[in-house]
Amino acid sequence: MKERNIIFKLVCLLVFIFSQVNLAFSGPDHLNIKVSDFVTLIWDSSIQDCKDEGGQDYVGGFVRVYPDGSKDTQAFRVPTGKRLVITDISINGPMGPVANAGVSKLVIENLSNQSNNYSLTINYTAIGTEHFGAGSNLTTGYVVSDNAKICYPKLHDITISGYIVPSWR
Repeated sequence: MKERNIIFKLVCLLVFIFSQVNLAFSGPDHLNIKVSDFVTLIWDSSIQDCKDEGGQDYVGGFVRVYPDGSKDTQAFRVPTGKRLVITDISINGPMGPVANAGVSKLVIENLSNQSNNYSLTINYTAIGTEHFGAGSNLTTGYVVSDNAKICYPKLHDITISGYIVPSWR
């Protein structure tokens, strides 16, 4: 009887541990979003996905980076039937010695109709005399559909954070 009791307690403990591990890797966070649906995108100049401001040359593309530091080798696309809600943007890069502030933009390209492109403006200020940095926390989020790609036609480091949600139309 005593052995049965120990085995029962051990089984209960193992079930509890495995259920907690499963929640940690697939359960919702405080926003009721699965951890696997959170997205961090970084600009990778080796990806030929987005063109420069003149539309001439490829300057890079966004790739998804994972918590272990690995990253995709292909440009990020919002999964079919989903939306990406951008919540945070950080940007930094070189700046001439005279300028101390500026404006840049993140371009959302409509893949089926280029006339429906739109952009998100990013304001930045200088850090010292040769670099700038900016961070933007979007209170309501910025939604990107599965029929669009995100581009940044500049040669700066930029990181985008957000999460994937089901499409509502």
